[in-house]
Amino acid sequence: MTEIIHRNAITPHRVHALAQLVAKLRTPKREILLDLLQPSVLELDQSVSKEIIAVSKTCGLIIENDADEYQLGDIVTPASIASVDGVNGFRQIMRALLLNKTNQYDENYRFNLVTAWFAAQDAWVLDVRLEDLVVRYHSDLFFDQDVRGLNDEKARPWQNWAQFLGFGWNVKIDGQSRLVPDAFGRIQPRLSELLPNVGVQTECQIFIERLGDICPELDGGTLFEQAWAASHPGQRRGSDISLMVSNALRGLEAKGYVTLIRQPDSSENWSLPQMTGAPLNTITHIVLTGTTL
Repeated sequence: MTEIIHRNAITPHRVHALAQLVAKLRTPKREILLDLLQPSVLELDQSVSKEIIAVSKTCGLIIENDADEYQLGDIVTPASIASVDGVNGFRQIMRALLLNKTNQYDENYRFNLVTAWFAAQDAWVLDVRLEDLVVRYHSDLFFDQDVRGLNDEKARPWQNWAQFLGFGWNVKIDGQSRLVPDAFGRIQPRLSELLPNVGVQTECQIFIERLGDICPELDGGTLFEQAWAASHPGQRRGSDISLMVSNALRGLEAKGYVTLIRQPDSSENWSLPQMTGAPLNTITHIVLTGTTL
């Protein structure tokens, strides 16, 4: 089986193109798909197309029947992949297929674990190259094992897919591409589950517990807690919100989705990473405004 971060050539737009081809042709044969994705008359090596088909089968985007024909997966419809965004767009379909893999034997578990580890880091990740992140990832999670689950070739597609699925955005720093941790795109579609009552103040503790249940790679989740403990041995996490989730909360407030509140008489304060000009760096409650949902 081939995971989504197999190599750099497996990009979101190529996987989306494959899904749209299968939807349009309904039950195409393998050789037809290969030739449409990467015409053999132009290039004899069709390895990229083969791998795109393989990763799409592994995650359930497409399935293969006994007649060696392909069709869309069980939760995929032509309408759901007609566009990238939207309530049921391709991006949301890929979130449903790739995320919430918490068992090490799950397909694409590694993508989730790397994402959880990245979510558990702070601003130091903006100051290092991608290959340095790979070294630190292994030293944190597999320091006593001969494991090379992530390498430079897989790190780049992880960065591309992490951005596509809503865990950050890319920026150039000193000529190098960096992923800024920001789970806005991951959290915003799940706000109605995280904050079910419009206008009602929800304690941060409750929000984080719900977040961990719904998004195990983010604060409070099983993968996140595993990654954070490995990255901060001997430290107590306390009531600190990760940089990735803090950026998301600030972005959600800026766009009118939520309001962040600090009640002076609250028994528990939650700290956001310090940000110059931010009205709040400590919060106690979050309110779903409902104005832009």
